[in-house]
Amino acid sequence: MKRKPATDDADHAETVDADWMAPFMAPSQHVVINVDVMTPQQRAEFMARGVPIGVTNMEKFVEQGVQASRTQAQRARKPRGDAELEDIVRMLARGVGTTKELWPELLSKLDADGCEPEEHANGVEERKWKITYTNTDESGRSRKRKVSFDKFQTMLGKNRKPA
Repeated sequence: MKRKPATDDADHAETVDADWMAPFMAPSQHVVINVDVMTPQQRAEFMARGVPIGVTNMEKFVEQGVQASRTQAQRARKPRGDAELEDIVRMLARGVGTTKELWPELLSKLDADGCEPEEHANGVEERKWKITYTNTDESGRSRKRKVSFDKFQTMLGKNRKPA
């Protein structure tokens, strides 16, 4: 690999031999990036690893960013949490009672829906209580889920607030 030395002029970007840059150049055009924002140590480190820092294929770079953005948007659109649990909590929130009083009802509702719940009540302290259960999603896949006492309390509070 042959490299031309970097210019001393701050207005110019580092230049590299064309044969070394060929895989990174777009067929139509390429963009020169000013490398003055890099420290000399960073520049030397990138060059030692063979990373092109003077000229890059901007079309490829932008396309990768757009693709990453689309992928993230698709992930963000997917519903989070358990819709079945949310429906049960919404129904329980309409009733009267404290979170501690409604906890056994949540357990029985999950059992009635065939979720095979297991209660894990570690002592008297409610903060350590949780229920693990199996939920089947729309694709027929079973997933293990859990809800803690604190999460149940938060969900009840949100559903009881006037809109």
